Amino acid sequence: MSSRPTGSRYGRISKGITGVTVNFNLSTGDASAQRSGCVVVGVHKGGRLSGASEQLDKACEGALARIIKRAGFDGEVGHALMLTGIEALTPDRVLLIGTGRASTLDAAGFRKLARRAAQELVNSGARDAVSYLAQLEVKDQDCEFCVRESVIALATAAYRFDALKNDASKRDPVALKKLGVAYPDGARRVAQEALAQAQALADALNLCCDLANLPGNICTPSYLADRARQLGRKHDKLNVNVKGEPEMKRMGMGALLSVARGSRQPPRLITMQYQGAAKNVKPIVLIGKGVTF
Repeated sequence: MSSRPTGSRYGRISKGITGVTVNFNLSTGDASAQRSGCVVVGVHKGGRLSGASEQLDKACEGALARIIKRAGFDGEVGHALMLTGIEALTPDRVLLIGTGRASTLDAAGFRKLARRAAQELVNSGARDAVSYLAQLEVKDQDCEFCVRESVIALATAAYRFDALKNDASKRDPVALKKLGVAYPDGARRVAQEALAQAQALADALNLCCDLANLPGNICTPSYLADRARQLGRKHDKLNVNVKGEPEMKRMGMGALLSVARGSRQPPRLITMQYQGAAKNVKPIVLIGKGVTF
């Protein structure tokens, strides 16, 4: 008797889970002219405005600076202030994110403020947004880093695992469906490459979260093998090999087979080879352990 569940729900899960439904793209233009549910801009320590926030302040004739002063927004790294209903501004919302001192913002500080911005966006109810955080200057980093971290932070914050909830009222969908990432002038090519990298990393992180969240009666060794084969079919440079119990016996893998005897599910040994570098480059080997029963 198998412990694998049956039915349409398992059928959907076996084809993959979409934990994040936000689409990412690059954006340009003045922050004040964005027809968006929200624009995200940085504010330096002491309430000093950055390039994008200066654009907004100019469009509303100094109203933004006055609001910042009245609210006592200090611009410390990761502090946030959501504003709505500012007349003369096209965006529905303005999310201010503290950057600290402009001269001392480093990689760790940017990751912190990117995570805070992502969480605020997810909770805002906005359906689309444009972030200008990638235009900030970060010590020893470039536009590629800022674009990548902005996307990964939002993808992580927007991740949901609702695939096993039959009751729709108990699901927690994210309203945000689109994020535009504004990049510095002259950096489009670098930004495009960074966006592609970030989307790939976000997909990988979400797949790992899906597999970790699935119960053991679904995420069996055979399920893991099926998902690995799906990835292999999707990517030309990825070769996937799955060994079953007979092959493992011939290879003398007694320890793995002994552990597998504690489960109804037959073991699988999955090898994934990504040929992304020249043949004379030394390979990097990662060994993981997926314990499923």
